[in-house]
Amino acid sequence: MSSAKSAASNFVDELLNGTTGIRIAVVTINGGSGGNGSPQLDHDFSSDISSLKNAINSITASGGTNLQGGFYAARLLAESSTANKKAVVLLSDGAPTYSYNSQISTDFTVACGSINYFNISR
Repeated sequence: MSSAKSAASNFVDELLNGTTGIRIAVVTINGGSGGNGSPQLDHDFSSDISSLKNAINSITASGGTNLQGGFYAARLLAESSTANKKAVVLLSDGAPTYSYNSQISTDFTVACGSINYFNISR
């Protein structure tokens, strides 16, 4: 966790040093207060290096990791931003241990050369 926090602090320093118009938000995706892996906004968009680094330094690891929830929270943040250019950087100290159930079902056929039906698996 200390390496992840150090990398995040270095990212803030490098990205915001001497620049204008760039803002960063901090979202944690661990067990959180409820222990369910729900993402939590720790710092809204800002260019204040000191306050962002304070938010990063306050992060603690607890429960599990919900990468899917983190990306969902990032999408909501990006949609709320009026910036022309947006990017998401994901930094994790572990493998995902939580996810959301899909609300969308798909029924499609994927063809690939002479292989007409196949499963995509990990």
